[in-house]
Amino acid sequence: MTTIDTLIARCGTLLQDSTQEVWSAATIRVQLLEAIAQLARQQLFGLVVWQQGVSGTSRYVFADTTIEFAEVLYNGKGLRPVQDETLTRYQRNWETQTGPPACYTRILEAPNTVRVVPIPTVTGDNTPVFPMVPLANIETNNLIAYCWVNPQEDAETMALLDVLEDIVVYRAVAVLKGNPGEYMDKSQSVCYDQMATMLTQLLLR
Repeated sequence: MTTIDTLIARCGTLLQDSTQEVWSAATIRVQLLEAIAQLARQQLFGLVVWQQGVSGTSRYVFADTTIEFAEVLYNGKGLRPVQDETLTRYQRNWETQTGPPACYTRILEAPNTVRVVPIPTVTGDNTPVFPMVPLANIETNNLIAYCWVNPQEDAETMALLDVLEDIVVYRAVAVLKGNPGEYMDKSQSVCYDQMATMLTQLLLR
């Protein structure tokens, strides 16, 4: 785990402004959060989330940090992502059908929500809800989602791989060094930007 304050301190060291006389902590923070958001859009922050399947419930809400679903499983089997229009074209009563879910749709007004189709008629095992209990049958009639998330929406702490910390810091410093003004240093800005780009490309190979 790392903290925003730790990342701000790293930026201060690279900016040679550890006392924040030139760039305030608030200014650095803005650039760090933007750099984290960029990585999130490149789908570099993944999370596996379990949710109990509930009889009669079709909509399942995940964390606000969720920006995309890589895969959704129900009862251990992958669900097909489909559009509402496609389902309506083939079966107009799809929103009220019941049975084992075979696909899911995204809710446009709530991108962190999925709607499973058909609506499940059984409630899944809730073993994972209880601490210190072996995780048996966690898939049975339950949902497991592989999500892409944006960790900046969390508290002041976040889980970042060391290489992702480096990319975030380099991108923030590149922007700050590249801003017009008395302390602009174009060569350093380009250097840090290139380092961030190189590390990102290595991760995305």
